[in-house]
Amino acid sequence: MSKESTADPEMSLEEAAKLPDPAIFESKLKELMEQEQVGKKVTKELLLWQSAYNGDVADSSGWTPLYIAVQKHRTAMVKLLLEHGAKPDVKCNLGLRTPLHQAAEAGDEEIVKLLLTHKANPNLYNDNKRRPLVFAAAEGHLAVVKMLLDHGALPQTKEDPQTPLYWAKRHEYEDIVQLLEPLCKEEPEPESVEDTGVQKTSDSGRCLVQ
Repeated sequence: MSKESTADPEMSLEEAAKLPDPAIFESKLKELMEQEQVGKKVTKELLLWQSAYNGDVADSSGWTPLYIAVQKHRTAMVKLLLEHGAKPDVKCNLGLRTPLHQAAEAGDEEIVKLLLTHKANPNLYNDNKRRPLVFAAAEGHLAVVKMLLDHGALPQTKEDPQTPLYWAKRHEYEDIVQLLEPLCKEEPEPESVEDTGVQKTSDSGRCLVQ
């Protein structure tokens, strides 16, 4: 690695963001988010940086600190970032997933609740026209399905290629079927889809931080 692309261990995230080489910023961001504990140094660094940049700056894949914290199930970090202005609906570039898509698919009830409390939109689509409710229903996360519905998630829309109810039926999650059926109109004929769930490899895997 060239000297220009090597991050100084003492360099702050804000300093890295100002450099012309984006690889340094990405390396520093991921280094901070890999911390197993939300220590004072990491928290201070991220919050200072987020305050300076209004929480919107992301790496080249569109990963914001909030998205990475959600993906890594760092509940305390998610809470801190949201309380200090992180925007919950910023999408990553690949897959166009929001933090709520990620948390709903994982069934992370605490983080889903935090995002919804901070006004995350439960009806945003990813690049395959799927909403967080679709992922929660397809994975069998009943509590998350209820939470999304309670915060305004639509049980069915004209734009859904396959509805949340369709996926719940397909994977035989009867408790979710019983919850959604009374809320839905007659189930339309879904678009053809391979028997691979909600395309997990294309929708979620490509947004994961390695």
